[in-house]
Amino acid sequence: MRIATFVVFISLTTILAADPTAPTDARARVEALQTAQKGDDEGAKKTAVENCGLTPHAGTAVALAAILAKESDALRISAAQSLGKMKGITEAVQVLHGAIGANLRKPAVLEAIFVAIGTLADNSSIGICRDSAVQLAATKDPLMATAVRAALAALGSIRHKDSVDALISARAKLAANAASILAETLAAADNAAAAAQAKLTGGDSTKAEEFAKWWKRHGSEFNNDLSKRPVGMRRGPGNMGGGMGGQ
Repeated sequence: MRIATFVVFISLTTILAADPTAPTDARARVEALQTAQKGDDEGAKKTAVENCGLTPHAGTAVALAAILAKESDALRISAAQSLGKMKGITEAVQVLHGAIGANLRKPAVLEAIFVAIGTLADNSSIGICRDSAVQLAATKDPLMATAVRAALAALGSIRHKDSVDALISARAKLAANAASILAETLAAADNAAAAAQAKLTGGDSTKAEEFAKWWKRHGSEFNNDLSKRPVGMRRGPGNMGGGMGGQ
């Protein structure tokens, strides 16, 4: 994850030059952010970060990578929130993914990152949210429960069958590792996963094993985007095409 952050950051030197269609305000936002970073005025930096969010573009997204890697927690949270406004900008998703590794000990920043990921709702985030939730749940910091909840809740905003499979997988892994997870974190994670599953499918949101069985019976009733299939096009149980449940 750290490598991804670095690669996205260094690409900023060429990304605007390579895009002659980049709007003037996007270039101005990036320049203003770079100027603010050279000073010590936290307020100026926050304004520049927020203004980047007002101009969704690959350049403004990439410019925020540096904020998520080395500025104060408050600025990192603002940067995540600005990226969450960049729906449809691939680089915004990539920057958020890359920022996870740089903030593994910062629960509040991670929460903001996963909230933004959920808002962008890109399918490429599914595996990352699942794996991050399982990894972060194993920490002994009780405050990390908020980040775990946010990662699982993000899956509930990504309407794809793979999100359902990822939630089933995450709940199974969390249960298997229960002995090494704080009880409060485990309960928070399971509740968040159950709520996300119910949000995606309308199915039972209680026990993990019961939901997994329900999904095996009813998953064929859904298309990949979780819209309902016409009755005549539904396949039999056990052939649902999700593809991630056993990972």
